[in-house]
Amino acid sequence: MKNRILQLISSGYLFILGAAILGFSCSEENYDNVVLDDLNAPAIWVDDIADDTLFISYSDAGNYLSATYSDETGLGTLNLSIDSTDVAIISVDKQLEGTQVYDTIDVSGLELNTPYEVSITLTDDSENVQSLDFVLVVSLEMGPPAPYSEIYIVGDASPSGWNIGTPEAFTVKPTDSWVFTFTGSLTAGEIKFSTFAGDWCDGQWLNASVADQSISVTDYIVTNGCDGPDNKWRVQAGEEGTYQITIDLSAEMVTFVKQ
Repeated sequence: MKNRILQLISSGYLFILGAAILGFSCSEENYDNVVLDDLNAPAIWVDDIADDTLFISYSDAGNYLSATYSDETGLGTLNLSIDSTDVAIISVDKQLEGTQVYDTIDVSGLELNTPYEVSITLTDDSENVQSLDFVLVVSLEMGPPAPYSEIYIVGDASPSGWNIGTPEAFTVKPTDSWVFTFTGSLTAGEIKFSTFAGDWCDGQWLNASVADQSISVTDYIVTNGCDGPDNKWRVQAGEEGTYQITIDLSAEMVTFVKQ
């Protein structure tokens, strides 16, 4: 009879094939985190699951769910589904060959910071079944936090006018919290950017580097409250229209692109 165990490891869930594969033997009394499972079931190993949740850090190069499948007598059918509110987003049904397979599933199409239910069922050549269920979240890579969580546009050239109480807000780029974008109509006049809403001296401003700065110039300075200098960008007559404004805090640049 196969000597198989189910072992919970701090860095993930490992359904272990047995002592013959791992090169050691153990008993339940020697390992507090070892639980006896179906002695004939195949093994599924997905690393880094904690509290039934796996976080994958977003990467521009692609995002993948990785797993190792093992069975000492021969693998069989793999069924994997990734669901959101009972709707199948990704579904995989395929035959695995050999006794151990490392496999990856492309999950780049999943929404960021959104929980998905993952269900994996593995059947071996002898029709023994193992299953694993957990929650998957593709999250932004952890890095230094952006200095601001909100940026607003104000000025008589903007849709906000000179209204600091409820100004129009920028949108944070989902994959980079240091980049903010705003799309809207600009008329001839002045604009500047606040990192707050409320009263004029309540926080920091992103001001133009010089007074009446052209919207073709990307430089800006940070000023505190009402300390100044209160430099602004000027939209000239003839430059009116719909613009996408991008503020990249890491590059310290403001760009205006007419749509």
